[in-house]
Amino acid sequence: MDISRIKENARRSLSGNWGLAIIASIIASIFGSGSGSISFNFDTSDFEGFENAELDAILGELGVFIEENIGMILAFLGGFAVIGFITSIVIFCLGSIINVGYQRFNIDLLSTNRASIGSLFSYFKHWKSAILSNVLVTVYVFLWSLLCVVPGIIASFKYAMVPYIIADDPTISANEALESSERMMYGHKMELFRLGLSFIGWHLLAILSCGIGYIWLTPYINASGAEFYRTVSGKKYYTATANPTTVEIQ
Repeated sequence: MDISRIKENARRSLSGNWGLAIIASIIASIFGSGSGSISFNFDTSDFEGFENAELDAILGELGVFIEENIGMILAFLGGFAVIGFITSIVIFCLGSIINVGYQRFNIDLLSTNRASIGSLFSYFKHWKSAILSNVLVTVYVFLWSLLCVVPGIIASFKYAMVPYIIADDPTISANEALESSERMMYGHKMELFRLGLSFIGWHLLAILSCGIGYIWLTPYINASGAEFYRTVSGKKYYTATANPTTVEIQ
Protein backbone atom coordinates (compact mmCIF):
# COMPACT_ATOMS: atom_id res chain seq x y z
CA MET A 1 0.00 0.00 0.00
CA ASP A 2 1.32 3.41 -1.00
CA ILE A 3 1.02 5.63 2.09
CA SER A 4 2.14 8.72 0.18
CA ARG A 5 -0.65 8.15 -2.36
CA ILE A 6 -3.23 7.91 0.42
CA LYS A 7 -2.08 11.23 1.89
CA GLU A 8 -1.93 12.81 -1.55
CA ASN A 9 -5.55 11.83 -2.27
CA ALA A 10 -6.56 13.19 1.14
CA ARG A 11 -4.90 16.54 0.40
CA ARG A 12 -6.56 16.64 -3.00
CA SER A 13 -9.99 16.13 -1.45
CA LEU A 14 -9.30 18.91 1.05
CA SER A 15 -8.21 21.35 -1.64
CA GLY A 16 -10.87 24.04 -1.79
CA ASN A 17 -12.70 22.44 1.15
CA TRP A 18 -10.41 23.30 4.05
CA GLY A 19 -12.88 25.69 5.66
CA LEU A 20 -15.71 23.16 5.62
CA ALA A 21 -13.41 20.37 6.81
CA ILE A 22 -12.12 22.48 9.70
CA ILE A 23 -15.65 23.38 10.82
CA ALA A 24 -16.69 19.71 10.68
CA SER A 25 -13.60 18.71 12.64
CA ILE A 26 -14.27 21.29 15.35
CA ILE A 27 -17.92 20.24 15.70
CA ALA A 28 -16.94 16.57 15.91
CA SER A 29 -14.31 17.38 18.53
CA ILE A 30 -16.77 19.38 20.64
CA PHE A 31 -19.32 16.58 20.73
CA GLY A 32 -16.88 13.70 20.73
CA SER A 33 -14.14 14.82 23.08
CA GLY A 34 -16.26 14.64 26.22
CA SER A 35 -13.42 15.56 28.48
CA GLY A 36 -13.13 18.40 30.87
CA SER A 37 -11.29 19.10 34.04
CA ILE A 38 -11.61 21.36 37.01
CA SER A 39 -8.41 22.20 38.80
CA PHE A 40 -8.06 23.50 42.32
CA ASN A 41 -4.86 25.34 43.11
CA PHE A 42 -3.81 25.84 46.68
CA ASP A 43 -1.04 28.26 47.48
CA THR A 44 0.68 27.66 50.80
CA SER A 45 1.35 31.38 51.00
CA ASP A 46 -2.36 31.80 51.76
CA PHE A 47 -1.70 30.34 55.19
CA GLU A 48 1.31 32.51 55.98
CA GLY A 49 0.72 34.71 58.96
CA PHE A 50 -1.48 32.18 60.72
CA GLU A 51 -0.28 31.05 64.11
CA ASN A 52 -0.44 27.35 64.86
CA ALA A 53 -3.17 27.97 67.41
CA GLU A 54 -5.28 29.89 64.90
CA LEU A 55 -4.83 27.20 62.27
CA ASP A 56 -5.77 24.50 64.78
CA ALA A 57 -8.90 26.43 65.68
CA ILE A 58 -9.92 26.73 62.02
CA LEU A 59 -9.33 23.04 61.41
CA GLY A 60 -11.26 22.20 64.55
CA GLU A 61 -14.27 24.24 63.43
CA LEU A 62 -14.08 22.62 60.02
CA GLY A 63 -14.07 19.18 61.64
CA VAL A 64 -17.13 20.06 63.72
CA PHE A 65 -18.94 21.35 60.63
CA ILE A 66 -18.19 18.13 58.71
CA GLU A 67 -19.30 15.99 61.63
CA GLU A 68 -22.58 17.86 62.04
CA ASN A 69 -23.36 17.89 58.31
CA ILE A 70 -21.88 14.59 57.21
CA GLY A 71 -25.19 13.40 55.74
CA MET A 72 -25.63 16.49 53.61
CA ILE A 73 -22.01 16.37 52.45
CA LEU A 74 -22.24 12.71 51.45
CA ALA A 75 -25.52 13.36 49.64
CA PHE A 76 -23.93 16.26 47.76
CA LEU A 77 -20.87 14.22 46.78
CA GLY A 78 -23.06 11.28 45.78
CA GLY A 79 -25.29 13.48 43.64
CA PHE A 80 -22.27 15.11 42.04
CA ALA A 81 -20.84 11.66 41.20
CA VAL A 82 -24.16 10.49 39.70
CA ILE A 83 -24.46 13.64 37.58
CA GLY A 84 -20.88 13.20 36.38
CA PHE A 85 -21.50 9.55 35.52
CA ILE A 86 -24.69 10.32 33.57
CA THR A 87 -22.98 13.21 31.77
CA SER A 88 -20.11 10.91 30.74
CA ILE A 89 -22.56 8.36 29.32
CA VAL A 90 -24.45 11.02 27.36
CA ILE A 91 -21.23 12.45 25.93
CA PHE A 92 -19.98 8.97 25.04
CA CYS A 93 -23.22 8.19 23.19
CA LEU A 94 -23.28 11.52 21.36
CA GLY A 95 -19.63 11.13 20.45
CA SER A 96 -20.21 7.62 19.09
CA ILE A 97 -23.04 8.75 16.81
CA ILE A 98 -21.38 11.94 15.60
CA ASN A 99 -18.08 10.12 14.99
CA VAL A 100 -19.86 7.87 12.48
CA GLY A 101 -21.39 10.94 10.85
CA TYR A 102 -17.97 12.60 10.74
CA GLN A 103 -16.52 9.60 8.91
CA ARG A 104 -19.45 9.83 6.47
CA PHE A 105 -18.43 13.46 5.92
CA ASN A 106 -14.85 12.42 5.14
CA ILE A 107 -15.96 9.62 2.82
CA ASP A 108 -18.19 12.04 0.91
CA LEU A 109 -15.36 14.56 0.73
CA LEU A 110 -13.14 11.95 -0.91
CA SER A 111 -15.74 10.48 -3.23
CA THR A 112 -17.54 13.52 -4.57
CA ASN A 113 -15.37 16.39 -3.25
CA ARG A 114 -18.68 17.66 -1.85
CA ALA A 115 -19.68 17.04 1.74
CA SER A 116 -22.24 18.46 4.12
CA ILE A 117 -21.98 19.39 7.78
CA GLY A 118 -25.38 17.78 8.14
CA SER A 119 -23.71 14.39 7.67
CA LEU A 120 -22.37 14.67 11.23
CA PHE A 121 -25.92 14.54 12.60
CA SER A 122 -27.45 12.14 10.08
CA TYR A 123 -26.92 8.90 12.01
CA PHE A 124 -29.07 9.49 15.08
CA LYS A 125 -31.71 7.19 13.60
CA HIS A 126 -29.04 4.47 13.53
CA TRP A 127 -27.85 5.19 17.06
CA LYS A 128 -27.93 1.57 18.23
CA SER A 129 -25.22 0.26 15.92
CA ALA A 130 -23.10 3.41 16.37
CA ILE A 131 -23.17 3.30 20.17
CA LEU A 132 -23.02 -0.47 20.64
CA SER A 133 -20.10 -0.84 18.25
CA ASN A 134 -18.14 1.82 20.12
CA VAL A 135 -18.92 0.09 23.43
CA LEU A 136 -17.70 -3.26 22.08
CA VAL A 137 -14.53 -1.77 20.61
CA THR A 138 -13.78 0.04 23.88
CA VAL A 139 -14.31 -3.13 25.92
CA TYR A 140 -12.27 -5.36 23.59
CA VAL A 141 -9.36 -2.92 23.40
CA PHE A 142 -9.42 -2.53 27.19
CA LEU A 143 -9.43 -6.29 27.78
CA TRP A 144 -6.55 -6.84 25.36
CA SER A 145 -4.68 -3.99 27.03
CA LEU A 146 -4.89 -5.84 30.36
CA LEU A 147 -2.58 -8.47 28.89
CA CYS A 148 -0.07 -5.95 27.60
CA VAL A 149 0.05 -2.59 25.87
CA VAL A 150 0.97 -4.10 22.47
CA PRO A 151 -2.11 -6.40 22.20
CA GLY A 152 -4.28 -3.41 23.06
CA ILE A 153 -2.72 -1.35 20.27
CA ILE A 154 -3.16 -4.23 17.81
CA ALA A 155 -6.81 -4.54 18.82
CA SER A 156 -7.36 -0.82 18.25
CA PHE A 157 -5.97 -1.18 14.72
CA LYS A 158 -8.06 -4.30 14.15
CA TYR A 159 -11.29 -2.42 14.83
CA ALA A 160 -10.22 0.96 13.41
CA MET A 161 -12.51 0.66 10.38
CA VAL A 162 -15.72 0.11 12.39
CA PRO A 163 -17.06 3.71 12.21
CA TYR A 164 -16.35 3.85 8.46
CA ILE A 165 -18.14 0.54 7.90
CA ILE A 166 -21.23 1.74 9.79
CA ALA A 167 -21.10 5.07 7.94
CA ASP A 168 -21.07 3.11 4.69
CA ASP A 169 -23.88 0.76 5.75
CA PRO A 170 -25.85 1.99 8.79
CA THR A 171 -28.11 -1.08 8.68
CA ILE A 172 -25.24 -3.39 9.66
CA SER A 173 -25.16 -4.70 13.23
CA ALA A 174 -22.39 -3.81 15.67
CA ASN A 175 -21.00 -7.36 15.71
CA GLU A 176 -21.00 -7.53 11.91
CA ALA A 177 -19.16 -4.21 11.76
CA LEU A 178 -16.46 -5.49 14.11
CA GLU A 179 -16.11 -8.73 12.15
CA SER A 180 -15.91 -6.81 8.86
CA SER A 181 -13.25 -4.50 10.27
CA GLU A 182 -11.24 -7.48 11.53
CA ARG A 183 -11.33 -9.13 8.10
CA MET A 184 -10.60 -5.84 6.34
CA MET A 185 -7.57 -5.08 8.51
CA TYR A 186 -6.04 -8.53 8.14
CA GLY A 187 -2.56 -7.87 6.79
CA HIS A 188 -3.06 -4.08 6.89
CA LYS A 189 -2.57 -3.22 10.57
CA MET A 190 1.11 -2.36 10.08
CA GLU A 191 0.21 -0.15 7.14
CA LEU A 192 -2.24 1.80 9.31
CA PHE A 193 0.51 2.09 11.91
CA ARG A 194 2.86 3.45 9.25
CA LEU A 195 0.19 5.96 8.17
CA GLY A 196 -0.13 7.24 11.73
CA LEU A 197 3.65 7.31 12.10
CA SER A 198 3.98 9.49 9.01
CA PHE A 199 2.19 12.33 10.84
CA ILE A 200 4.72 12.57 13.68
CA GLY A 201 6.47 15.55 12.11
CA TRP A 202 3.15 17.33 11.66
CA HIS A 203 2.24 16.63 15.29
CA LEU A 204 5.51 18.23 16.42
CA LEU A 205 4.83 21.31 14.30
CA ALA A 206 1.28 21.52 15.68
CA ILE A 207 2.60 21.32 19.24
CA LEU A 208 5.23 23.98 18.54
CA SER A 209 2.44 26.23 17.27
CA CYS A 210 0.75 25.92 20.69
CA GLY A 211 -1.85 23.56 19.23
CA ILE A 212 -3.04 25.95 16.52
CA GLY A 213 -1.67 23.64 13.83
CA TYR A 214 -4.17 20.96 14.83
CA ILE A 215 -6.90 23.07 13.24
CA TRP A 216 -5.49 21.94 9.87
CA LEU A 217 -3.83 18.69 10.93
CA THR A 218 -6.95 17.02 12.35
CA PRO A 219 -8.96 17.23 9.07
CA TYR A 220 -5.88 16.03 7.19
CA ILE A 221 -5.51 12.96 9.44
CA ASN A 222 -9.20 12.10 9.23
CA ALA A 223 -9.32 12.50 5.46
CA SER A 224 -6.30 10.18 5.23
CA GLY A 225 -8.10 7.67 7.45
CA ALA A 226 -11.12 7.72 5.13
CA GLU A 227 -8.85 7.21 2.12
CA PHE A 228 -7.18 4.29 3.92
CA TYR A 229 -10.61 2.75 4.46
CA ARG A 230 -11.49 3.23 0.82
CA THR A 231 -8.26 1.47 -0.15
CA VAL A 232 -8.51 -1.56 2.15
CA SER A 233 -12.24 -2.00 1.52
CA GLY A 234 -11.66 -2.16 -2.24
CA LYS A 235 -14.41 0.34 -2.95
CA LYS A 236 -13.92 2.87 -5.66
CA TYR A 237 -16.46 5.51 -4.73
CA TYR A 238 -19.50 6.18 -2.59
CA THR A 239 -22.66 8.20 -2.73
CA ALA A 240 -23.81 10.49 0.03
CA THR A 241 -27.00 8.61 0.82
CA ALA A 242 -28.18 6.88 3.96
CA ASN A 243 -27.69 3.51 2.29
CA PRO A 244 -24.82 4.23 -0.10
CA THR A 245 -24.18 2.49 -3.36
CA THR A 246 -20.67 1.16 -3.72
CA VAL A 247 -18.71 0.17 -6.76
CA GLU A 248 -15.99 -2.41 -6.34
CA ILE A 249 -12.59 -1.88 -7.87
CA GLN A 250 -12.05 -4.40 -10.58
